[in-house]
Amino acid sequence: MKVYKANKSDINEIESIYHIAVDHMIDENNTNQWRHNNKNFVKQINDYIDDNNFYVVKENNEIIGFFAMIFGVDKTYNEIDGKWINNDSYITIHKIASKYFQKGIASFMLNHAITTAKSN
Repeated sequence: MKVYKANKSDINEIESIYHIAVDHMIDENNTNQWRHNNKNFVKQINDYIDDNNFYVVKENNEIIGFFAMIFGVDKTYNEIDGKWINNDSYITIHKIASKYFQKGIASFMLNHAITTAKSN
């Protein structure tokens, strides 16, 4: 498995994996986090790609997973109910999903994020 920056040409495969993830969440009774009718999903992914914050995981030239990784301030958290415990820099992971439910894909993505965070 290897991590690559996502391109606009990856959107159809990313959206397909998104729907697989939604079906899995529904099967697991998680009906509140992601939904099939999320019209903003493709826009969000395009925004992440435009900001160089979206990654795909490929194996044998097939996209098998994706995630957003934001370095520094994540505008999602500009307004929070509470306060940060410090002002240290951070990396945020969003929209993590895989095409297959075999063990190892999500761990691979998270380990990549941890390694990247430590090196930055």
